[in-house]
Amino acid sequence: MIIGRIDYCNSLVFKIPAIHVKKLQRVQNYTARLVSSILIFDHKTPILYRLHWLPVPFTIEFKVLMLIFKSIYGVASVYLCQLVRIKQEPKHNLRSSAERLLTSSPANTKKTLGDRAFQAAAPTLWTKLSANIRAITNFEQFQNK
Repeated sequence: MIIGRIDYCNSLVFKIPAIHVKKLQRVQNYTARLVSSILIFDHKTPILYRLHWLPVPFTIEFKVLMLIFKSIYGVASVYLCQLVRIKQEPKHNLRSSAERLLTSSPANTKKTLGDRAFQAAAPTLWTKLSANIRAITNFEQFQNK
């Protein structure tokens, strides 16, 4: 129940200050300690790995990337699909023309909240992925990679 609450709408907390992410990470660590019945001073990272739980910052990015993938292939909600725009192929034959890249949002977004918006975050997160992961078209394979 606790992990479900941490994962619920965690794409809304993308790029929040680290102090707030640490609070969520502490809740996840405590839950892992509770589930695994380990001592308070034992390392939590091996327990999280054994439970197949990603650390909170990676979980947030993972959820946003899942929304981006669904938006690119038209499986997400219509309003999300409209926010993601695939870059048009250039006139010249470039190596990057075969890749599926996203267009960046306008540069006039506010620095505090505008960078956290899905429209601005999608291109930056998508380009951080390797080209072979971006080339995957099957959702389950993309999710596993």
